[in-house]
Amino acid sequence: MQRDFGRMSFLFRSSKDKVKNIDANLRRNPPFLSIIVLSWNRLELLRTTVLSLLANTHCPFEMFIVDNNSSKNCVDWIKFISKDHSCIQPILLNENRGGEAINCGLERARGAFICISENDLEYLPSWDIHMLIPFFCFKQLGQISPFSPFPMVDMGEVWNDKAFKIVRMEGWELKVAVGNVGSSSLIRREVIKAGVRFENLKSRAGLVKLPADAKFSAE
Repeated sequence: MQRDFGRMSFLFRSSKDKVKNIDANLRRNPPFLSIIVLSWNRLELLRTTVLSLLANTHCPFEMFIVDNNSSKNCVDWIKFISKDHSCIQPILLNENRGGEAINCGLERARGAFICISENDLEYLPSWDIHMLIPFFCFKQLGQISPFSPFPMVDMGEVWNDKAFKIVRMEGWELKVAVGNVGSSSLIRREVIKAGVRFENLKSRAGLVKLPADAKFSAE
């Protein structure tokens, strides 16, 4: 289980008052979010992910649970939770499309910002506000990860240290991953308008269906 503790690859080097103002404005006027959860079995982890999003998302949102032809118990739970929460729209596929299944949610997403989530995360209160702040500091920022380059192992985060470079602009610092940190991320809607979509990793046998997240991030 990975946990989003509201920590990100972003360092505040500017006025604390400016950060507080952005935070306060986002809480007063939160943007509409689209949340896409990619599901394939792992019911217990999926349940933790979805319930934590329902409980701890501050912004108004819609949620798409895109399921890659999971087992019956997983599909039944998705149907159950969708009936109980009108903000959840299930997309139940009859085959495993791998990472490309994320595109089914992207095509329907209406939010100004779109959260893409794997089904093994636990979101804590106001995770969305914390992740949105950098977008209002860096106007050219298209995507941000919920993970810091340095995992909070003592709090249960399962992650490896990541290489990064520092970009400085207008009194702020942003840590940019040298490689990639996974498909779970928050992106601007403009990325989708530009036609960027997910593909699957290529393999000689053609059996790998993991999302090609590094290619998505690069684009």
